[in-house]
Amino acid sequence: MHYRDPTSDGDGTALVLLCTVLFQERAGTALTCKINNAWEKRIMDTIRGVDGWTRYRVARAALRYGHHNLAADILKRLSEEAPSESAQRWLTALHRAAAADATLIKEVRLALYTTPIIRSAVDNNTNKKARHSPVLIEKSDQNPITQIAGLQKSRQPQPNLVHKIKKNPESEL
Repeated sequence: MHYRDPTSDGDGTALVLLCTVLFQERAGTALTCKINNAWEKRIMDTIRGVDGWTRYRVARAALRYGHHNLAADILKRLSEEAPSESAQRWLTALHRAAAADATLIKEVRLALYTTPIIRSAVDNNTNKKARHSPVLIEKSDQNPITQIAGLQKSRQPQPNLVHKIKKNPESEL
């Protein structure tokens, strides 16, 4: 059986798809806990020898799945190798936006996990309110950032209005 390198398909599609699968797999983990960044170094080493368009597509996939720091690194290197001034400006702007997103996420994580009340609530996955905080931390598959921000509704089922009327038609709503 002849072995064919999946990264040598000509247009880089296989490499981009493999990286995308890794980004998807790591997306949830990256939001909720600190993970070893060795896998990012491996991706950088792997894409070092491919063309700029393939590296750009990998950076886009990294951005799509929340790996802003990795995308910023890729875009920075691409901007340094840009073939024209307009391409360099475009890639530099994308690099700065990705770096800003990475910094924002890092700061939110830092604030989230260094605030003792919130950290203990998240670590224990309690259903109690944190002291002096109006935020309800509940055990769920939501990430801590959206829990703290209160952006997602509680998962408790709400009674249906039609169901209430059928149960007690005389009661006032």
